[in-house]
Amino acid sequence: MKPLLIGLWVAIAAIAILACRSRDVKPEPSKTSVSSAAASAATPSASQPRTARIVFVDKAKCCQCAQDRIDASWAALQAALAGRESAVPVERIHVDTQPKLAAQYRNQRAFMALPAIYLLDGSGTIVELFQGESTQAQLSAALDKP
Repeated sequence: MKPLLIGLWVAIAAIAILACRSRDVKPEPSKTSVSSAAASAATPSASQPRTARIVFVDKAKCCQCAQDRIDASWAALQAALAGRESAVPVERIHVDTQPKLAAQYRNQRAFMALPAIYLLDGSGTIVELFQGESTQAQLSAALDKP
């Protein structure tokens, strides 16, 4: 019975891989982006939130299911940043085409799922890491922390 179960798991894994790969790869919205909220100059204040910079790590080429998670998290981040008094610059790094840049953050705090959204303070220290699909509410709450 053991070989039957092993064969069943192999078949399930193969089907999942094929299903994920069979979807069309959607082109990415941009290579490296800066949030529209970052267009205006930041004015420091005493009650300024701890997040001074954001690094959004994703993949340039991936299956559609992964791309959907990346797109949803990117949209949630943009919505969380919209209308903020102080600008927060966002750097977008693709782990598959910019591995050295991604390694700078991955070596500090590893991620297991994409996208990885690093929130950094003014000194460049990682204060929070989101992995996988994130919501506007999660990101807004983290951005509002003092």
